[in-house]
Amino acid sequence: SFVGGFLKSHLTEVYGEAGSGKTQVGLSTVCYNASIGHGAIYLVSEDVPQRRIRQFADFFSSPTTNTPNTTSADQAAELSVWSKIVLDRVFIRKVPDLDSLLAALSPSSLDTFAKANNVNVIVIDSIADRKSV
Repeated sequence: SFVGGFLKSHLTEVYGEAGSGKTQVGLSTVCYNASIGHGAIYLVSEDVPQRRIRQFADFFSSPTTNTPNTTSADQAAELSVWSKIVLDRVFIRKVPDLDSLLAALSPSSLDTFAKANNVNVIVIDSIADRKSV
């Protein structure tokens, strides 16, 4: 049966026209991985989509149980706590040009950090037409 996902230790390119959902795939990938206990690195060359990241963190942070007599304020507080846990595992770095991207991906910059933070996915968003300065 088809389960989906990306192969571990493989490079996967997602491409398409503007507005086709590439950033959605990247954001859902990092937030899902963070929600199951892994770190995730999100490298972005444009503005960091903070609101959208928060929406995905909220989506993947649904409370584990529905307790009877729990108020919506209690549920919102629990969601906020879980959402923060997810967001604490998503490491965002702005890489405005190719040199910045290559520096972020260099083994000396990445290896220790990735191991220390249990990172299992790196998403690079919007690198098309980025030239070295």
